[in-house]
Amino acid sequence: MLSSRQIIDEITQEAAAVQRKFLTLPGPNETISHEQQDIINSAERGLQGWRGWELGRLQKAFAEK
Repeated sequence: MLSSRQIIDEITQEAAAVQRKFLTLPGPNETISHEQQDIINSAERGLQGWRGWELGRLQKAFAEK
């Protein structure tokens, strides 16, 4: 079983890879298809939702009472 530190390190590495991919994508005003833009939007919504939900739950679980 991985330790929390190892999991966080893996998430950090994977997040950096995702960020590099997003930085290489064409912007909204550049030539991309509607389908490509929908996929980009969906990925961004998913990442925001995960961050808000999962990390929020983790923070609440360890918050001082």
